[in-house]
Amino acid sequence: MKLLAIIIAFALYHSVDKPGWLKSFAWIKSLHREISGWTASAQLQWVWLMLIPNLVLWIVFAGVLDLYHDGIGLLLASVAVLYYCLGPDTIAGDLASRKIKQRLNVATDAPTSAVVTAMTDAALQRWFGVFFWYVVLGIYGAISYRVACYLVHHIKPASPFAAHALRVLEFPVTVLMTASLALASDFDRIWRHCKQYLTRETLQTMNCQFLYKSMDFAVAKCEIETEDENKDHIIEHTTFAVLKRMLVVWLVMVALLVLFTKG
Repeated sequence: MKLLAIIIAFALYHSVDKPGWLKSFAWIKSLHREISGWTASAQLQWVWLMLIPNLVLWIVFAGVLDLYHDGIGLLLASVAVLYYCLGPDTIAGDLASRKIKQRLNVATDAPTSAVVTAMTDAALQRWFGVFFWYVVLGIYGAISYRVACYLVHHIKPASPFAAHALRVLEFPVTVLMTASLALASDFDRIWRHCKQYLTRETLQTMNCQFLYKSMDFAVAKCEIETEDENKDHIIEHTTFAVLKRMLVVWLVMVALLVLFTKG
């Protein structure tokens, strides 16, 4: 069911424009302001901000609607939560606007590596992180990841604890993204390039440069044909194509997981 929910939610996300109220996570900011009055501890604030939305979801889905005894109902609820957590904007929409650098806060004259990194980061936060934590913890994982992202990127000044917590949540996602990149592109070349960034220090500090460096290498060295090098926005379109292939690899991984766990 999780695989089906992911496919339906992603299809809706790319084919149905979200209304403004479904793109808004302003309630997190209001909740953060309220909780800040309860405690000055950044750790306790983060814990409360994780617990309260999940408790509300559990009360609604398990207590009020009793969806956990209804397969179709739980599927629809999962699709709704995933659809809300994905994005809020699509990378395809950013590309179509021809203002993707502006939308991703990348300088107009930024090097191509900065564009690849920004798009990879956007895919991590809009797609892969949500899907990974949904597979691991269900709808509670998806909403928790979205709240964790919002606390770092939209609550200023960002708490060092919140930033560290998000890094912990994203590290296993970046590892799997790198594996899917190797499978979706030239495995041998990507692996040889990637492993130079896989040191004890980077792993202990959860430094995810191995993903961004590998992605930049894949786009520049493995994906762009010579005759396409001077085409407009070739880096952006190539990066997007690679990211979509990586997502397909993820879906295959989830399918295998479902097969072996009968989930």
